[in-house]
Order: sequence, then C-alpha cells, then structure tokens
Amino acid sequence: MSGGLDTAGVAAMARRELRGIAGKELHAYSVISDQPEDCVETRCILSMAEGMGGRFHSISVPSMTGIAGIDELLEEAWPRSHPEDNDIWLQALLLRAAARAGHRVVLHGTFGDLANWSPKQYIAHLMRAGQWRKAWCESRAASQHHNMLRDRSARGLWLENFGVAFVPPALKLLAKLLQRSDPAASHGLINPDFLRSIGYRAARISAAPRASRRLAPVQQAHLKALRFLTFGRTGLARVAGRHGVDTRDPWDDRRVVEFFLRLPLQYRVRDGWTKHLVRATFADDLSDTVRWRIGKEHLGWQLKARVIQQMQVPFQGYLDNPAASCWRFLDLEIARKRYASALSGGRFLPGDELFDMMTLGAWLDRKY
Repeated sequence: MSGGLDTAGVAAMARRELRGIAGKELHAYSVISDQPEDCVETRCILSMAEGMGGRFHSISVPSMTGIAGIDELLEEAWPRSHPEDNDIWLQALLLRAAARAGHRVVLHGTFGDLANWSPKQYIAHLMRAGQWRKAWCESRAASQHHNMLRDRSARGLWLENFGVAFVPPALKLLAKLLQRSDPAASHGLINPDFLRSIGYRAARISAAPRASRRLAPVQQAHLKALRFLTFGRTGLARVAGRHGVDTRDPWDDRRVVEFFLRLPLQYRVRDGWTKHLVRATFADDLSDTVRWRIGKEHLGWQLKARVIQQMQVPFQGYLDNPAASCWRFLDLEIARKRYASALSGGRFLPGDELFDMMTLGAWLDRKY
C-alpha cells in the first residue's frame, strides 16, 4: 500500500467487500520514511493505516528497520539481478514479508496510472474542440494541481498545447530532424558504437508517425499507453512467484480497463486534477489528504541508495575491468566520469544510470 490514489482505492474497495465476510482481515504492507513529517507519501500511508493496529506492516527507510532489513534487500537484489526486476525491489521486499506471514494473495495498484491514463497535453484537445476559455482555465489549474505539469507557467502550457493542436506534424518532424545529431552526442551511458551498429539514428527517424493534421483521439493514445501493462506484469509475476504469492491488481481487470478506455476526457482530468472520477468516487472512503494529494513521491530510490552503498566494491570492479561484458553496450569512460562525479561530494550518491549499469553487468555475468 503506497500513499497514492491507486492502492488507496484498492484498499477502500477491499474494506467495503470484507465488511460482510466474517473472519477475514485486511493486512497492509508499506515502505515508509524514517521522518514522516517530511514525507507526504508516508503521511498518506499512515492516514490509511489508522485503526489497523497489528495488521499494518512496514519497512522504514533509509534505516531499513521493520519487517525487512538490509540483508534481505541485498538477497533480493543481486543473486537474481535482472534489468526489469531490479526496479521493483520495494514490491519484492513487501511480497517476501507477506509470504513469510502466511499470506498467499496480495492486492496492489501498480497499473492504476495506466487504467486511469489521461494525455499530458490534454488542453490541446480542448483547443481543437473550440473550448478556448476552458483551455485557459485548465492551463491555470494544471500549473497548480497536475502532477506532471505543476509549477509550469499557465501561459507556457497554453502555448505548448496550441502548438500540439495546430502546428502541422510535418513541421514538427522537420524540427526534430534539424535538431537531431549523431546519437553519440546524447547517448548517456550507452556505447555510441553499439548504437551505430544497430542503426539507432535511422530507426528513430523511420519510426516517426506519419504526418497528419488531426490529433489522435484520446482512446487511441490510451491504447498505446496500455502496452506497458505487459512489461509490468512479467516482472511482478516473476518476483511474486519466487515467494509463492499470487498478485492481483483490480486496475488490471479487463472490465475496468475497458470502462476507463471509453471514459470522456472531462472525467479523466478536470480542474488540473488527473483521475478526477476516482477522486470523486472515494469521497466517503479516503481522507482529503489522500484524494487531493499534490505531487508524487516514491521511496523506492532509498532502496537503490542502500544497495549501491553496500555494493561499491563490485561496482568499482566493473569500472576497473575494460573486458567486462557490459562495456559492449555501455560507455566505460562516461561511466567512470559519472562515478567520479557521484563521489565528489564525499559520499556515494545513487544515480539511475549508474544503478542500471550495475544491474546490466550483474545480469550479463549471470547469464553469459
């Protein structure tokens, strides 16, 4: 149970169902911060856990105290290192703890964002429909409430969406082609020779959408977003299977997905708030702190930090071994510079790219 609306909605529905079933209890497993006063995610979790008593189970970070510790985290991380699984350690630790307590079915809300999807540039759709006043009002509201657009200026959002709505796609594609240079210029940790060997630049250009003066319907764009359901299912199912747990996400039910797929735009996002229909639906079940929470916060990065702090020796080993299999795909010199920069502050700072480098190296060592 995170502090977000998706797992909060799952918990609320589970509580509704369990009211009429004797002898059944709802347990919750969460990762919380050592300092809840500074973490809105933790405060939302604790508000939902009120009254649960011993049925609420948690891991505190970064101290790694509670129902799982650093040794269990490291055991989940490296013996079975995997490019996909190493992004879901938080879920893995909680599934492990639930299995140890004898639970065999665990509900989660991982796919709530996909089921409740709304286009980031939704204001453009209002403009195309001639709803200019509403488009301006939404630009102002989105700059305050929308998790992806908050703190952007209303004028900037309005102009950006105007371009999305009315600039011909052919001109947009031309602008991208003029801006695009050799992939080595912005490849991050990826080895530029590897990118060239697979024709990355040509592939990216040929994959551009066909020019069209019409905006894709919301439903069509939503369908494209739903393809990520497949990626998420495989990793979570693999991790859960290791612990003998069956994971179920009510947001991933076909009936639920089809309902939200047909949902008109005004119910997806309104007054800058995404998932507006869901926020209204759970008015009697969830506190306003949870329903109208602003901002996203995920404590999983704390787990990455602890793992990398514990794994500096093998990390340095990859950097000192030019023959390591990962350097076929990654740029050794860039990795060394990023690592030196991370250490320059006197302590090790986890960076997503460096973390991904370690994961890829460990996975290749295991597999090949």
